[in-house]
Amino acid sequence: MSYHNKPYHDDCKLQIEGLEVSRVQVTNFLGVLVGEILSWSNHINAVCKNVSKNNLDIYKVKQMLENNHLYMLYCSLILPYLSYACQMWGNTYKFQLHT
Repeated sequence: MSYHNKPYHDDCKLQIEGLEVSRVQVTNFLGVLVGEILSWSNHINAVCKNVSKNNLDIYKVKQMLENNHLYMLYCSLILPYLSYACQMWGNTYKFQLHT
């Protein structure tokens, strides 16, 4: 992955010891999706998708469980997505948070 401030299409080929290294636009680094233009939109979208899915699961069982058990589910299924590495991606532009 090469990092830059604007999206562009470069046909540059990288080879290490004769083997071509494939280029990616997004990579997973310690659970955080990092894009080549260093925007957090891919990671934010993944967090939103996972939180939404887990929120639906909690909604389905909310009639069967007490509040303290629902809170435990929240702390185990949703809170980790919101709090992990939020210091890095939490300072993104406001327009990316409202997608």
